[in-house]
Amino acid sequence: MEQMRLDRFLANNGCGTRNEVKKLLRAGLISCNGEVVKDPAKKISPDTDRILCRGEQVNALAGRILMLNKQAGYITATSDRRMKTVMDLIGPAYAKDRNLFPVGRLDRDTEGLLLLMDDGELAHRLLSPAWHVEKEYEAVVTGTIGEAQVRAFADGLDIGDEEQTMPAGLEVLWTGTAQERKSRDDAEDSAETAEVSAARDDAEDAAEDAGFPVFREDAEDSAETAGFSAARDDAEVIRNLLERWTALSVSVDEREISDDSGKDQRLSEDPGNGQRLSEDLGNGQRLSEDPRKGQRLSEDPVKGQRIDDDSEKGWRISDDSEKGRRIGDCSEKDRRRNDDSEQDRADARISCVRVRIREGRYHQVKRMFEAVGSRVLYLRRTAMGPVRLDESLATGQVRLLREEEIQSLRMCTQTANS
Repeated sequence: MEQMRLDRFLANNGCGTRNEVKKLLRAGLISCNGEVVKDPAKKISPDTDRILCRGEQVNALAGRILMLNKQAGYITATSDRRMKTVMDLIGPAYAKDRNLFPVGRLDRDTEGLLLLMDDGELAHRLLSPAWHVEKEYEAVVTGTIGEAQVRAFADGLDIGDEEQTMPAGLEVLWTGTAQERKSRDDAEDSAETAEVSAARDDAEDAAEDAGFPVFREDAEDSAETAGFSAARDDAEVIRNLLERWTALSVSVDEREISDDSGKDQRLSEDPGNGQRLSEDLGNGQRLSEDPRKGQRLSEDPVKGQRIDDDSEKGWRISDDSEKGRRIGDCSEKDRRRNDDSEQDRADARISCVRVRIREGRYHQVKRMFEAVGSRVLYLRRTAMGPVRLDESLATGQVRLLREEEIQSLRMCTQTANS
């Protein structure tokens, strides 16, 4: 690897932003080959020089791979003028001054496993159908999914492309209504509690008869191992799917306002529009000081600041008009509408499923379900080849892949096409 600036090397490899790195250098917390370095412009050779940050060695991230638990509302791209991208989730330490790119594409409303790397050849092999690398998804879909749909997925589907899809795996985890599932979960929780309690009592009685001290945790662990560990895991997957679907089932208007999409991003980022408002003395200053027009444009393009100002219209919106209550809180009419849609969701028949495909066509999973008369309500990717989504990663969080995970990815692309 060619020589590079020390501050860039440190920022590229997770030690902080450029400004944070410069502070570390000024504080004498960076050393190169045993000598403290304070010059951010010092040239180093990442392959041979030993760089320490706060006493710990910094290893070059070139060739490393990131695992992101993608959050809904972000598009899979390295940059975009109007919308938030997955690069906004991974943080400046990874997003800047590196050649990272996402492997494949998850739709804006899709969550779950997304890999980011700088290895074009490995990315191609992971995505190409010729290498048969399996991608796994979990989904909530409309209707009852049964054996007919499972067979259709296994045979391949016509989704409007020149060729049918490759055979895909479809596993039905559960089907019914959301209300039925809630009732079932409540009943299962009650039964599980009762079963644990009974097993613990039996274990305690036996231990006391044998003259051994009783440990509550041991009894509970034994009961769980004997009874229902696997079933509980499956139930947890279904419960999480339904909870995420419900959490993301908001109206288009609400989602646009909360995401700062479209007009918001354009006004705040476009120098030909947003910057002009704040910098043009002949126009911008007037706009920024006029509470009926300027504050709205310069601080919140979605009518937000106007609500907090003191114009007649603004106070009316912030207090009790139907429009204002809808933007700020929720009018009685809107509450009724929300309650109705929640009831509709609770009564609608849905299915929780697991899908495995070896391709990556545009909107493929969604189009496959449309081909069998269903519609995807919520979708998340849980695995790519041998690498599974780390469930300890909260939505929107990222971590480096461990060395064994990277090796397993490379191994699967070396053998899958043979």
